[in-house]
Amino acid sequence: MNIIGISILICLILVILTASREWAAAAMLAGVLYLTEGQQIYLAGFNFFAIRFLEVAGFARIFFKGELRRTRFNSIDKTFLLFQSVYLLVFLVRYLQTDSTGSLAFRAGFFCDGSLSYLIFRALLADLTIFRNFLRNCVFLIVPFTIFMVVESATGHNIFHFMGSVPAESWYRNGHFRAQGSFRDPIMAGSFGATLFPLFAASVLAHGRRLWNIMGAAACLTITITAHSGGPLFAFLAGIGALYFWRFREYMKLVRWGMFFSVVLLQLMMKAPVWFIIDRVSGIVGGHGWDRANLINQFAKHFNEWWLIGMSSVKTVGWAATQIGNSTDVVNTYAAVGIGGGLISLVLFILIILKCFQALGNSIRSIHTENGASSGDQFFLWGIGCSLFSHITNIVGVTYFDQMYVVWYMTLAAVASLAVERAYESMLRQTDEFSVQL
Repeated sequence: MNIIGISILICLILVILTASREWAAAAMLAGVLYLTEGQQIYLAGFNFFAIRFLEVAGFARIFFKGELRRTRFNSIDKTFLLFQSVYLLVFLVRYLQTDSTGSLAFRAGFFCDGSLSYLIFRALLADLTIFRNFLRNCVFLIVPFTIFMVVESATGHNIFHFMGSVPAESWYRNGHFRAQGSFRDPIMAGSFGATLFPLFAASVLAHGRRLWNIMGAAACLTITITAHSGGPLFAFLAGIGALYFWRFREYMKLVRWGMFFSVVLLQLMMKAPVWFIIDRVSGIVGGHGWDRANLINQFAKHFNEWWLIGMSSVKTVGWAATQIGNSTDVVNTYAAVGIGGGLISLVLFILIILKCFQALGNSIRSIHTENGASSGDQFFLWGIGCSLFSHITNIVGVTYFDQMYVVWYMTLAAVASLAVERAYESMLRQTDEFSVQL
């Protein structure tokens, strides 16, 4: 670590330990934006990245302040923690029996990063008011970062290079510098902007065109554009499309069935498997669509090798053109989960996502039942669902690395928190109504 990285880290730790929930959560996001993976300490075979120091501070805060103890856990939480545990256990079984090439330290880090990040945001983002205030605070962090991205996109010089893990000169492709900021890849930077945009867009439409809402949406749009990455751009468009479907919210069951039969119809009409539609889409938004589609195809073809306890990453050599060391660069989170943890881990991973959408749907309907008409809170919850939809679209073509995983776990935790809040309020309301009747 250098002196600037240490100074930023100490300031953020102090905010996490002492400030309000809104600012503590914002400090976690500040670590994502302003501390690169180059700010780390290597000790006893483990990389202690700066973001991990923030995770330890965040967990200490929610534990000693009693915020974790007061958290009402639900089925999303239980499924998430079960997934984390099973994913680690399956790897340990394979590691001890057959796969001595796997990195135990890396898998332990994955478990700790995911569990700590999720629990921290789960305890901090306790209700809609806190979450909205958190987004407002985040604008003060995102706007300066956006300026750095714009400068990098225009000059090709990355201001974060002195903090390590990012190059001084930006990648140049198709006539553009691909800005990446503090992230190790422009795809991660673009993913940050694309997946947060629906939250600020929903805030603009649901709670009035306040300046901070507009600034947040504009900043996320700018980050997505300056990254010049096809995958995040497609995720951004998916989020906008999901926001548009608000007008069809009463017919979402028909929409889902329509999407299912459309996929079936495409499969019947196309000569190649349906996932090669990714190749067609990439011809419009850019990116390496054929590589992504081929990777899914290889993943499906080798089902018998990974379904039980996953498989060694070494066996993926030859699945795709891009290699990392002695294995394929598996740029698909669903495939990566299956390869790493077998079919049971993949099923649990998908179940988490399904439970999140189900909980959001129930919360939106409960507000409609209370008020008899749609409200700003309804649409804001819909916007959180759109952010989640951007994520699950994006991870078809990428696996989150460096500090971007924090944003993914933050989204899952926010959904779980807000779903619990609505369910608890509904229970209290029903109890009060029953008391009045007595």
